[in-house]
Parts: sequence; structure tokens; C-alpha cells
Amino acid sequence: MFGGKPVFLLIISTLVIIQDVKRCWVTADELPIVHGVKYVGVGYNIIDGNPEGGDLNTGGVDPGLLLSRKIFKFTYDEGKKTFDQSSRIPDEVSYLKQQNPYSKSSLSTFFGTKSYAAKLAAQVEVSGGYVGVAAEVQFAASARYQEVADKTSSKGSVFLSNETITNRGRARYLMDLARTGSLLTPDFVSASCLLPATYTEADKTKYMQFMEDWGTHTVIEVNLGIRKGENFEEKRSSFVNYAAQNVEGSIQASGVYDGFSASVSVDMESFNSAMDSGTKFGSSYSKYAIGSQDLNEPISVKMIGMPEIFGNEYWTGLDTYISDGHCSASFDRESVKQNMDSALKKYGEWRAVEKSTDPAIQIPLTWPAGVYGLPKPYNGCPTQNWDEGSRFQHYDGDGQDNSWSNNMLFAGWMEEVFSRQEFCMKTVTTIPGSSWQWQPGSYCIYQYGSACPQGFTSGYIDWGYPDDYDQPLINKGVLPSGTDTQINFCCRDDGVASQAIYLPTDASFMLLTRFGNCQLVHDMSVKKEWHFWATDDESTQSGDHPSDGVYNKGVNLIYCYYHKGGLTEFSTNTVVERTALESNPR
Repeated sequence: MFGGKPVFLLIISTLVIIQDVKRCWVTADELPIVHGVKYVGVGYNIIDGNPEGGDLNTGGVDPGLLLSRKIFKFTYDEGKKTFDQSSRIPDEVSYLKQQNPYSKSSLSTFFGTKSYAAKLAAQVEVSGGYVGVAAEVQFAASARYQEVADKTSSKGSVFLSNETITNRGRARYLMDLARTGSLLTPDFVSASCLLPATYTEADKTKYMQFMEDWGTHTVIEVNLGIRKGENFEEKRSSFVNYAAQNVEGSIQASGVYDGFSASVSVDMESFNSAMDSGTKFGSSYSKYAIGSQDLNEPISVKMIGMPEIFGNEYWTGLDTYISDGHCSASFDRESVKQNMDSALKKYGEWRAVEKSTDPAIQIPLTWPAGVYGLPKPYNGCPTQNWDEGSRFQHYDGDGQDNSWSNNMLFAGWMEEVFSRQEFCMKTVTTIPGSSWQWQPGSYCIYQYGSACPQGFTSGYIDWGYPDDYDQPLINKGVLPSGTDTQINFCCRDDGVASQAIYLPTDASFMLLTRFGNCQLVHDMSVKKEWHFWATDDESTQSGDHPSDGVYNKGVNLIYCYYHKGGLTEFSTNTVVERTALESNPR
């Protein structure tokens, strides 16, 4: 014991005091320079740059940052330090560390080099008089840009980017000081003063090489923190179908495309405006990460065009540069500035990089993928590539007869006790060059095979056998799935009939209603028809089926005939004459 206290407590207290004193002995010159400031005052090459990083697999620091090409000086005469006194800050830099870092997540799409460059440009701000200069070629030589160019042009990919940015601080060069002092670095001054005042073809190469070495721009401010992102890739055809299914109003009809008479395309501006946190398509293609909790990296940069550095305000120290031997009295700064302006505008051409473009997100408008059937109209199936079939039925109803609407626009034969339904059957799943899908709506088609196309639900109607059935059932050709008197249907009601869907418009065709209202189809007029079969109350139904289905001791179906012309093209006499010309009802 010593003075009533344990000796070891006294020793610990002494060590703490010594440590504090030792900390005070560390001079400002011995402290490290705060990490983030090294990114300001340096050159930036806007063609080689990419805010997602240079490594194709992981990301990393923007390859456009030329850290070894320091354009503005750093001095440490004022002894500026960070808030925690752990690092030095250059006299010419304002540095702020966020005490409460904040994060922001965002979704965006890109489908060509133009939209990809626009996504990247959100993190690379050009201020001053050179906003938009080189915008058509920015980032074009970066590895990630080149890979996107290949994917979007040759494979027609569309990408969804999910990105989270955490802002943890900012470093900014104090440009007012740069305009009043001799703050250009000796290396930059020496290289600049070698540039010729003329701009011949040979001189042009010297200016281009200068930008290769020193950059097209100068970084004056960086936001520091962490950026993490993931890009999802989707095939163009699948994306168009995703947009048609999920983003109402983003699909529009287009003209001839890729050998097909019609096409559909996505208005990407409308699609992007409608995106929300639930938007998700494609599979993971690439990830990137810039910065960490311990080592904050640039998450966005602000810069000025290289020609601006040759403005008079940044060369107020020219006499000093000359006296120090870094420049000669013959240096024509104004001519060099004009030449640098010309060089920057032609730099992309000199680098032989292609201007950024976005392809149309467009696919042929064909009959949707899958196998199924449609009612056959009186003027034939919508395409010659489909199979056809028919079913003849005889019902002598108990005091009832078959009946139908005035204009029989469906093919087949209808009499009081006889009927022949005719079908157009698509038995090939896909059409080469297209994979258009059925859109949400309210309508029915015939089922073919064991399952319905995506988005539809199966059901059936069984016409049944009347008590006095004495006629055989006569089937011909390819028929909808079902057994004997039963027909299976595929129906959907995941949309409203008044919201038009896209289908081929080359020829007339028919659909069945789900709830009595005809589904609208873009660029087609529609006429409603109906047919009632008197079945002596022998019919049954199950699942999702067309309206009305089993009804009033029989079966009633409502058909929708789609055509290009107006309704005046139909007359009762014309259709009756067409029906009367059919010879054998079987």
C-alpha cells in the first residue's frame, strides 16, 4: 500500500499521463494526410473513367482518377487537422467527415451504352463551361462500359441496377485560393509550358497526348463513402414481356421489324418513371463495391474541363513559374487554352471510341408463345401455320332450340338442333425470332395439351348427352383438350377488359369473354357474338371458363370477333348468305 492506494493504480495513472504527453509531442508534420483528400486536385480521364470501378469482378476505385497526376498543390503551413486530431488536412482543402453517415438506395435501368453512361454520369459532375463536352464518349474505354456495349448490342440485354450509396464525408479544393496563388504543381506547369501555340496536325497529337497523361478534366471535389451495387441482366424479349405484364402504359405498337409485319416496343422513359422498390427482373450479372467503413473512397466527383485550367485566373503565378525554371516567357497561355478546347472536343474521335447509343427495346409482335386454340372466324384462321379442327353435335332440346346472334361471324354450322364448332389450333410452342406472351386482361382461349399458357387458369364446360341422344359425335382435325363432349378452356381475369392488349393485327380472329365483356385489342375493332346450345340441362362446368357457360338448361358462350374495318362491313344478309353456301354441315 502507498498512501492508502494500491501501487499498481499509481503506475497505471502515470502511464496514461505519459501517453497523453507523448501524443502532444507528435508534430503536425508527423501525422498522416487524411485519406480522401488525395482524390482532389488531380487529373481525370473521362473516357477511361468509370464510377463503378475498374475491376470487372469487384469494382474498386474509378480508373479515370489519375492520382499520380497532381495538378494543384497541397501545402501544410496552417497545421490543419481533422476533428479527432489524427490526420493532417492540406491548407487548400476543405474536409468534412459526416458524424451521422446517411445511405440512399436507388434503382435504374440501362439497355445500351448511352443509358449506361447516363447512369454513371450521375456520379461524375462537370461544372463550368464544359458541361456536355465529350458526353457522347464518356466512360467509353472502360472495361465495364465495353462489356455492356457487347451485351446490349449483340445479345440485346436490358439491365436493372440496384445501388446503395453511403455518404461519409467530403473533400473540396478551395478554388478561390487556386485562382490567387501559385498553386499549380511544377510537374503540371512544366508539361503545360511545352505545349505549342499552334494547332497543326502534329501539334494536335501533342495535345491529345497531354490529355492522355494529365486527363481531360481536373477533380475539384469528391464525396467520400461506400458504394455497393448489383446489376441484373434480362434478355430483351423477356424484358418486353415483363414490361407488358407489370408496367401499364410502357408498351407501344411499332412497325415492321426483323422480317415481321408488326412489333411492340417499350417506352423506357415511361417504364423508368413507373419503377418502384418492387421492380425486379433478370438474374445477377455483376457486382461492385467501392470503399469500406475504414477506407472511404470517392462515391461521386465534381470536376472542371482541362481547358479551364488554362484560364488566366489559374496562372497568376506565371512569373514565379518562369523564374523557377518551370516555364518560359514565350508560353502563350491563351493560344494553349484555345487549342486545348479544340482538342477536348475531338479527343473521343482521336481515341477512336464509338459514340454511345441506345437500341430500341423492340420485339416482333407475333401470336403469343405456347400452345392453345381460338374460335375460328368465318373468314379463316389468323395464320396459315395453325392447325384446324371441328366438332359436330346434335341436341334435340326439350322444347328449346339452339340460338345465336344475328351476325354469325364464327365459322361452322348452326341450326336448331345441329351445330358444328370450328377451331384454330396453335400447336407449336414458339415462333423463331419472338417470344411474345399473353398480356393481363379478361378473356378466354381454348386449352391445348396438358396445361394452359402462363397467366391462365384451366377450366372446362361439358355439353353432356341429352336423354334422346341418337347421333354420333363427329370430330375432325385438331381439337382443344377435353374428352368427348367436354372442352377445356384457359381463362384469365388479372386485368380489365377495357385495358387494350397487343396481338397481331394482320388478320381477323376471335376470343371468348371471361365475364361477358370483350377484351379490347390495340388497333382492332371488336364485334360481340353469342351462341346458345340447348342441352336439356345435361351440361356441367368447373374451374375458370368463358361466360355465360352453363346457362338456362344449356350452354351459352360469348365470342368476340376482332377486325380492322368498321362495323358497317357486316350485314345480316351477307352473313346468312355465307352460311347458306356451306354444303354438308358435318
